[in-house]
Amino acid sequence: MRYAIAGVAALFLFGPQIALAEDAKTKKADELVCKYQKLVGSKIPEKICMTPEGWEELDRQNIEANRSDRIRNRSGRS
Repeated sequence: MRYAIAGVAALFLFGPQIALAEDAKTKKADELVCKYQKLVGSKIPEKICMTPEGWEELDRQNIEANRSDRIRNRSGRS
């Protein structure tokens, strides 16, 4: 009986904190991260906003493009 009361008390004490932590995760995923980047052919940086996942995907694409360029240049092909 003591354990049941302790379990219910713990649920009331920590339940809202768990819900707040889950809300914070979803809010963080919805946030936009803005960066200024110079585009090719322009001297003026442009503000680009994406989610953190979008920035990670862009970084992955840039790494893959650089890797394929290095392989292409190493083999002597254009």
